[in-house]
Amino acid sequence: MVQLFPRAHLQILCIIRAVQAKLEVFEFEGTQLILNPMCYVCITMNPGYAGRSELPDNLKVCLASSTVLLLDTL
Repeated sequence: MVQLFPRAHLQILCIIRAVQAKLEVFEFEGTQLILNPMCYVCITMNPGYAGRSELPDNLKVCLASSTVLLLDTL
């Protein structure tokens, strides 16, 4: 699973840049997609759980501006 993180980082970064540029259409892995500016990325990890690991630094940086919501507060 750790091998997927570098690819996930690039995919998330592609979406973030398209939203920041206020694009209506953007290229995602060779495919032209219509961008929904209300899109979001949800990554759920529990590094204390058996078999799971911490997020790599490249994903932490990519998601640094994210907000964390506790489900109990919704």
